[in-house]
Amino acid sequence: MEQNEAEMRRSGKIDYVEFPGGELGKVKDFYSKAFGWRFIDYGPTYAAFENEGLDGGFQSDAGAAPAKPLVVLFADDLD
Repeated sequence: MEQNEAEMRRSGKIDYVEFPGGELGKVKDFYSKAFGWRFIDYGPTYAAFENEGLDGGFQSDAGAAPAKPLVVLFADDLD
């Protein structure tokens, strides 16, 4: 079931998560088979998933990948 953007983008809610990806082909294959996720490739080292209840991506370039998952929170007003 897809959530619309208004439901997903609420202040204080996790908006995006980026994971270190390792070998992207294997990562995408696992998550596709395990959870039915679909991916959009943004170059050879980044694959994003969306409309899975949470948006995020996997970075396979060790120099650009976060050491741990990077969690981005949505905020209507940062003040």
